[in-house]
Amino acid sequence: MKLNKNRHHYQPYRRAIQATVLLLMIAIPFLNLLKIDVVQGTLCSIGTMTINIITCPVGAIQTFLTTRHVDLLLLLSASFFVVLAFVFGRIFCSWICVQHVFSEMGDKIRNVLGRNKGCQPDSPKRYRRGRKILLYFLGGSLFAAFITGIPVICYICPIGAICRLFINGTYLHKIGGEIIVLAIILIAEISIARRGWCKYLCPVGALYGVCSHSRSLKVRRNPDSCVGCGKCVEVCPMGEAPLHGRIGKTCTNCAICVDSCTTGALKLSFRKSLNSDQESKL
Repeated sequence: MKLNKNRHHYQPYRRAIQATVLLLMIAIPFLNLLKIDVVQGTLCSIGTMTINIITCPVGAIQTFLTTRHVDLLLLLSASFFVVLAFVFGRIFCSWICVQHVFSEMGDKIRNVLGRNKGCQPDSPKRYRRGRKILLYFLGGSLFAAFITGIPVICYICPIGAICRLFINGTYLHKIGGEIIVLAIILIAEISIARRGWCKYLCPVGALYGVCSHSRSLKVRRNPDSCVGCGKCVEVCPMGEAPLHGRIGKTCTNCAICVDSCTTGALKLSFRKSLNSDQESKL
């Protein structure tokens, strides 16, 4: 096997960004408590005392549906992550999302238990079924928010739960029921479905998957460099099949498969000119 000495190593950068976001989410409530409140909020909505700078687009849509009113400033702040998804694909999930950090911990536990050995990629049929569940869950949750006037997704979203834990722990010195939601998701992902929340239920990930398109940043495969070792399939936490050129909209661009490829056959790229043998249409 010919090794490619110029292959990419994205994981140190991804870990650094994850750690930075996590530390900021922990630090901001403490700083606000000390009256250092230039920046306020959480990953759900962060800004200054007077304006939201970045807002979760799913949370914003829920606000519009429950209030029956579209706030232009809120709409503008919600566009940041949407634009990010259009350009970079579902990169929010693996590089920024705090829940993803805990899901990766669950994946490491699966490795220790040997549950990831011999993992096979999702078949096209299973992939399409998973995508339908993901989109139905997003649509159903938004419809429920419209009918009830309650931001349903915010009560079950682990991102919001983690952010509330940081805030409640800082200001109230207690842990609420959010920990139960996180525990259920973690246990389910370890015992039942690898990355089950991200693959089948996460409304935020579903929206970003819809936003990504053929010219977004994606994992591209060059079949001329591929030796068919299957390492990329083994390490992919989302059940994608880079070895066979099947990389769908559930791919989070974590680049774990890219880093695992010893020949450099896989790359994160905006271009299709890597002789990609089968650009996924799933």
